[in-house]
Amino acid sequence: MRDLFLCHTGADKDWVKELGARLEAEEINGHSTQVWFDEWDIAHGKSIISAIGEGLANSRFVGVVLSPAMVKADWPTAEWQSVVIDDPLNRHGRILPLLRHKFDPFTGEAIEIPWVLKPLKRFDFSRPAAFDVEYRKLLRHLRGLQPERGSMPSGRLGAAIGTLSLGHDTPDEVPESLTSNLLPVSRLPETIHSDLTPVKDYDEIWDAFPRKTVPPFALHNHRLFSFYPPGAPHHPFKRFLLGTAVQASETAGLLKDFESTKMLIGMFNAALRQHCRKLGILNAKKDRQFYCPVSAPKSRYFQWEPKGRKRTLAKLIKGPKGRAFGVHYAARMRFTMAAGRLYLIIEPAWMFTLDGLTPIEGVEAGVLSTKWGGRERNAAVLRNVLMWALMLSRGDRIIKLALGPHNAEIQTLPALGEINMGIDGDQIRVDRLLKGEGAGEVTADGRPLDELDIVANLALLGLADQDQSVAQTERLPEESQDPEPKLPL
Repeated sequence: MRDLFLCHTGADKDWVKELGARLEAEEINGHSTQVWFDEWDIAHGKSIISAIGEGLANSRFVGVVLSPAMVKADWPTAEWQSVVIDDPLNRHGRILPLLRHKFDPFTGEAIEIPWVLKPLKRFDFSRPAAFDVEYRKLLRHLRGLQPERGSMPSGRLGAAIGTLSLGHDTPDEVPESLTSNLLPVSRLPETIHSDLTPVKDYDEIWDAFPRKTVPPFALHNHRLFSFYPPGAPHHPFKRFLLGTAVQASETAGLLKDFESTKMLIGMFNAALRQHCRKLGILNAKKDRQFYCPVSAPKSRYFQWEPKGRKRTLAKLIKGPKGRAFGVHYAARMRFTMAAGRLYLIIEPAWMFTLDGLTPIEGVEAGVLSTKWGGRERNAAVLRNVLMWALMLSRGDRIIKLALGPHNAEIQTLPALGEINMGIDGDQIRVDRLLKGEGAGEVTADGRPLDELDIVANLALLGLADQDQSVAQTERLPEESQDPEPKLPL
């Protein structure tokens, strides 16, 4: 008789294999734990269906490893349903739900737990930081032990109750997820193509594309790189290629080389700037900040969802000596590599302009942006990251970045990190932020207050009598601009 049958799908196999191996190193009532795992227990030449049937019939418990991929897979569904049919309410407790992923790690899709399994208390392995805690609970259950109960520390009762020996500010020993400002790149073109070129600098190619946006490309070691295969119809760079040394390289392989990674990131950043221009989002050259221009008398708005609350993106304020100036939500955005993966990093900031378009340059603007940014809470910063992600995706779940004939796909939900210390119950509800809850600051009497108004008031104090120098807005050559970009949100 096996102790645990592990019902899973191939997407979770490596994790399940590790769990099974760790369990089999433990003892239950004087004997080694016995786990049924397909790779270990289905011999070559044996009927798979018969082996699974025997494994289910001869296992005390059936561990259903829940993930978005698993609940859609036919084989594991058939396995756990064969147990449910004999015991619909799980009165004998044979089914043990083991939650592996709440969201698909590649698509971000949330899991839809089958209704039969929803009422069952789960072992939650979805947070890596909580693995050891949940593992101990699972092991105690397999050993037939009750869940651990609280125990009183040694010493006097009065001293133990109501005493915080480390102070009120000490973090709790609870697993906590930290939301980053890194958006994972989930898909890239598999191949990048190159050929020898006589072209020496980028301007020569830019000048050859009047009134058109140039697809991302790179010049490196006398070669021109792009995502267009040699025989692609309407190849935009064909006239610049010699056709004598065509090469195709794996994009993933180039991202493992330092110099090639810099080249590719440059191409991705160029594609990001073009993508933003089509959305009516400009890029200030000096500090690489993206912002939405505005013209009088209208402001620019963002809406979290079709019927959700609007948020002011940019507005013009009457400044010193009757002159108007603009205050804008902004962000520094660029691609970066972290832990061997490619991400789009978003750093929310503020932008100030002379007229709603031309950025103000100088110490005052930088100090003011930093001064206000330092006041923002973590939830406010995350809210701004999510806002920019939804703007780039046009309200979709995926940002599709054109790289020529192919798209890169970027998740709008930021990457998560896990730690073992935190504040119990202090979780930021991303779903509530996406619905616009808390989309603006609130006054003491509960009235909504536009954050841009607060920033503008600080700007009036800092810019009243200062000389204002002008930063140039980074653009493609005039003839390559898309006419009248508009923000579709």
